[in-house]
Amino acid sequence: MAGVTIEKRLESFITFPALLVLVPAFLEDSGSLGAILAARISTKLHLGTLVPGRGAWEAAIDDVLLIYMYAIPVFVFLGFSSIIVSHVANQASPGALDMMGVALLAGFMATTASVIVGYYAAVATYRFGLDPDNYGVPMVTSSLDLLGALSLILAIVIMGLG
Repeated sequence: MAGVTIEKRLESFITFPALLVLVPAFLEDSGSLGAILAARISTKLHLGTLVPGRGAWEAAIDDVLLIYMYAIPVFVFLGFSSIIVSHVANQASPGALDMMGVALLAGFMATTASVIVGYYAAVATYRFGLDPDNYGVPMVTSSLDLLGALSLILAIVIMGLG
């Protein structure tokens, strides 16, 4: 589904091949952030320091904020490294400011999606008595392939590059 999503906006990537540099690392990073949150939440659930139900989001707010704090340098570095790689490969780019804007805007949207999916995946695996490593993390990473691609496309459209 992520590939189909990107294929539907292929003209943006053909016009600016530098945007293609963002795709693999972007999808991997957004899935990883959600997996970190899912692991932290499931650990707290199993330790009993977090109880699913009312007030659970408030109890998880420190972990959610931590994920957003992780996301800032991750997506700044991703935008910066994409600029460098596209320059070295002599690929057309929308410019450094637009590349950073796409990386950060899409990163914020994908991080928000990863927080939601990561939290609920952890709670679901806990409630069903499933191993969070075998079920929760794959739910997050596979969901974020699609949601990350959608975030990236939406950021490209918002930035006026597509």
